[in-house]
Parts: sequence; structure tokens; C-alpha cells
Amino acid sequence: MLKTLSDESTERKEIHARLAAEFDIIDNRDTATGYQNTELSDGDYRNLSDVLRTQPDEVYQLDDDLWWYRYMRRQNVEVLPEPKVLTGDLVQYNKLSFDDAGIMAPHNVSVYAIILPRVDRHSVAAVLNSALVEFFHKQHSRIHQGKAYRYIEDHTSQWPLIRPSGEERDRLETLVEEIIHLKDLQIKVPQFPDPYIAEARESGSEFVNISYTPSSSYQADPSIQPDLSGDPIIELSDGQIDDSIIANDTVAEYVREALEGRELEANTQVSILVPLDIDVTEDALDEFEADCEELESMDINEIEAEIDNIVFDLYGIDSERHREMMRRYNNQYKSVQRIDPETGE
Repeated sequence: MLKTLSDESTERKEIHARLAAEFDIIDNRDTATGYQNTELSDGDYRNLSDVLRTQPDEVYQLDDDLWWYRYMRRQNVEVLPEPKVLTGDLVQYNKLSFDDAGIMAPHNVSVYAIILPRVDRHSVAAVLNSALVEFFHKQHSRIHQGKAYRYIEDHTSQWPLIRPSGEERDRLETLVEEIIHLKDLQIKVPQFPDPYIAEARESGSEFVNISYTPSSSYQADPSIQPDLSGDPIIELSDGQIDDSIIANDTVAEYVREALEGRELEANTQVSILVPLDIDVTEDALDEFEADCEELESMDINEIEAEIDNIVFDLYGIDSERHREMMRRYNNQYKSVQRIDPETGE
């Protein structure tokens, strides 16, 4: 994959040119000649990007060797094949993220990698992302324009790390895994229905495409209404989706959820894949509703606050007043109230 995406690879250009020919963006060439010398213009790339984004059914039918990652136009690809955490450079607070696959090292875009042992990477990352270590960092890093701090090695290498052990380590690992799971759900849920029908598509289930072209731009807030015969239709701000595929309330709810909150653009077609098998539709909705309920029942801020308290205990910071002062210092770029020196409130 990395070779395909590298600057030196001619295969990447050939793949792009072949894709453009497949979608009639450029003239088809004799396959014996190939696409080695075909250069796409910026306009060709824009048109190709539009096709790949708006015509998923046609993309899905492409030859197997036109893999999804070859659509990307990438430069300066680097690799650091180790599990690690990544931090941005000019950011407002400690927010390290995981690269467990060990494929990223994007130092050319001001993101830095910290190698952590796999055995306790979650508990150590919890300490590094805590309010206490963030407070320490902000005492040693200079604030820059945009109220952001530098996270270069000169500063991060000075972080005072105490490695958790025993029950503290186990609890921190559990909390971090909960946060990761919730973050995944925050990405997954707004993409309904795609993540919820992926397995069914791979297993060969049949789907039909429902399309709608809005006459104006707006954020969709669809509702389900009955037509004159009592069958459900989808009501939108500028029209209706009245399709024979929406034959029952289950399918109608599926289409409504797929449109809910989506930013629609005037005269730009939006398409929704609908399963022909009602069981697939019901399974997708059940999983979606369970994920929504889980997101509503758990608060990442509360989990992070518990992590902070465990880390404060780990470092012997027992005073609640000192803990609150650290939190407020960390959030000084926000509008906060002054702490009363007598009460600590």
C-alpha cells in the first residue's frame, strides 16, 4: 500500500488514470498501451473525486485490483512500524491518540509519535493525557498564537511519568478502552446506514438505491407521514420521498435515520442503500438504536474526570483545591471564573 501511495510509484498514477477512464472522465486508451504516460489535470482529479464520492454503487462494481486506498492522492508518506501514541504539535491540551497498527509517522505535518510498550500503553497514555501531566507541560512549553502549546520532543521528553500498577493500572486501562469505544461510536453512528450494512453487503445481500435531489440547501430533519393510501412516505423541507421500496414503517424509519441531520446541497443528489431483506434492515436499526442508547448513557467527560482523579492520587496530589487550580489553569483559554483564595471555589 505504501509503495502504491509513494511519490516514486508510477502505479498510483496508472490507477488514477484507469479510474478516470472507467468513468469516462478521460478518453479510454488501448489496454495494450496502458496508462503509464497519462497525466490527470486538477479538473480531472476533481471530477474523479466527485464520482467516487457520489456513485458508490458504480465504485463497488469496479475490478478487484482497484482497491479503495489507491483512490487516494498522497504525498510524503512515512512509516514507523511500531505501536505508538501520536500528538499534534500546536494544540491546546494533551490529546494523545493511538496508532496500534503501527503504520503512521506523519512528522511532516507536525504530528509526533511516542513509542509505548504494548503491555501497558493504555494506562500510560491515560497518565500522559491527564490534567496533571497537561498542567506540568504548560509550565514548560511556551504558548503560541491561537492559545496553543508546542508538543515537540524538547517538552514531551520531560513529562514526569509514574507507571501505574495493580488495580490503578487495570482501572485506567478499562476507562481508556471505554473512551476508545465511545469515540468509535461517535464516528460510527452519524454514518448510518453504511457501517451497519457492511457485513450484509460483503455477504452478498441485495440492496436497492433510493435517491433524492433537494431543491435547496439545508440540514435534513425528515419525518414519516402516510400517503393517501396509508403507506409511509418521507417528508422533507422541500419535498417528499415516495418510493415503492418504502413499503412499511421499518424501511421508512431506516430511510429517515439515514437522512437525519445530513447536510443536503441544492441540486445535488443524495443516495441511500436500502436492503431488500427486511431482516437486514431490522438488524441495522437494532444495532443503530443500541449504539445511540450507549452513547447517551455514558459521558466521556465523566470518564476523563475519573482518570484525572486516579492520576492525582497516583502522584499524591490530595488537595481538592490544588486539583481544581490545575484544571482551571489547563482551561485558561476558556472563559472561567476566578478561584476564591479562601474557599478554593
